[in-house]
Amino acid sequence: DRESGYQEVDHWLQWWRDVMVMKEGAPDLISNLSQGNSLQEAANTLSLCQITSAIGAIVETSNNLERNVNPRLAFEELMLRLPWL
Repeated sequence: DRESGYQEVDHWLQWWRDVMVMKEGAPDLISNLSQGNSLQEAANTLSLCQITSAIGAIVETSNNLERNVNPRLAFEELMLRLPWL
């Protein structure tokens, strides 16, 4: 449902924000402390451009949900736009 979609988008956005924070060398600012290893791995693997593109795709997914796009289609498009780790 749409509400679950908004919650999922928020979780993804927070995770990618933490990846960016790790990439920029500020691990003390991450909010998902239990995900520290996976965040560091993603930060080491991806470029800053890839990370910001992922965040942009997530924000666009949120906007699509607000515009009443089918949640399943919105998330399928998001998965196609995210970088591979």
